[in-house]
Amino acid sequence: MGRCTASFLASLLLGCAAEGPTALEFEVDEADREQAIGWVVPEAEPEREPAPEPESHSDPGPPSRPEASPLPAPGRVRPRLAFVWQWGDFAHADSCNFGVEFVGGPAVSEDGRYVIHDRQDDFWESDGGEGWEDYHDQEPVEEGGLALVDLHTGTTTWLGSVLESEPPHRASGHLNCRKLRPLLKEGIERVNAEIPETTWRPLAKASDLGVRVLGDASAPAELERTGADRTPLEFMLRGESLVLRRKGVEVLHRETVGPLEVCNMPLVLTDARIDLETGFVLASVSKSCVCFGSESLLHFSFTLPERARNRIARHAPSGRAVRDAERW
Repeated sequence: MGRCTASFLASLLLGCAAEGPTALEFEVDEADREQAIGWVVPEAEPEREPAPEPESHSDPGPPSRPEASPLPAPGRVRPRLAFVWQWGDFAHADSCNFGVEFVGGPAVSEDGRYVIHDRQDDFWESDGGEGWEDYHDQEPVEEGGLALVDLHTGTTTWLGSVLESEPPHRASGHLNCRKLRPLLKEGIERVNAEIPETTWRPLAKASDLGVRVLGDASAPAELERTGADRTPLEFMLRGESLVLRRKGVEVLHRETVGPLEVCNMPLVLTDARIDLETGFVLASVSKSCVCFGSESLLHFSFTLPERARNRIARHAPSGRAVRDAERW
C-alpha cells in the first residue's frame, strides 16, 4: 500500500513541484544482501544488480527466454513480509534505500477460511509546502500492516507491527539505516510467525478473470468513443455502489460502500481482486485533491453470490481474449 501511495504522490507532484532527491547509498555486506533477496517469494521479483560485462569477446550464448504468459500461473503462493533493498515501506525516507514489502498476497487459504492482505485505509495530507522536499522529509515514517480475515467468523485481525518502538534516528533527524536494518529483519520474522501455517492461493486480479475494471465515471463514455469491445463483464464504481454488470444485459451484483465524499478530482476504482471459490472481493477506491491537498485510499471487501461467480467463470475466456487484444 505504501508503494501505491508513493507512486501516486510522485506522479501528482511532478505536475506540481520539482523533482525529488535520490536516496543515499550505504555499503552493505553482500552475504546479507543475498540472504535478504532469498526471502522474497517468486511472485515479487527483487531487482538484482546487473552481471558484470565479460572481459573476453566470446559468444554471449543463447538469448534469454521470452516473458511468461500474462495469464496467472496456477499454483500456490507464500504470503509474508520480506526485506527488500529497494522500495517497500521505509524506503521512501531520504536516508535509507531498503524497506519491507508484502509478497505473495493478497491471498486466500485453500480451505477457504482465511484471506491475508495489506490493504489498510490510508490518508495523506499536505503540510502546505511548495516543493517535493516538503513531502519527502515528512515524519513520522509509517509502515503498513497485514490483515488476517477469518471468513468463517467474519472478523479481521491486524497482525503485529514490524517495529515495536520508534525507528532509530541520527542527531540530524534522518533514520539510522545501520540500526534500523536488523530491527526490520527481527520484526519481519515476528510478524510472519503470526501467519497461519496453511496453503494459499492468490486473489486473482479482475482482469485475469476477464473482468474489465472501469476506473471512474468517465470510463464507459470513453469506451464508447473508442469503439472498444463491450463483451467482457465490467466492474465499476457508480455513485456509492460497486457494480458488477454485463452492459445492457444484466447487473450481476451491486454492493453499497458509501457514504463516499468527492473532492476536486473524481473517485477512482484503482484495483479489484476476486476469489471465485469463496466469492471474496477486495476493491480499492482512491480520492484526491490537487495540487497540494489530500489523498485517501479506501479498501472495501464483500462476498459475491454464487450466481455472479458462475457468470464470471463462464465469461472469463472471452473476457481475457478481449483484454489481450485491447491490452487493458
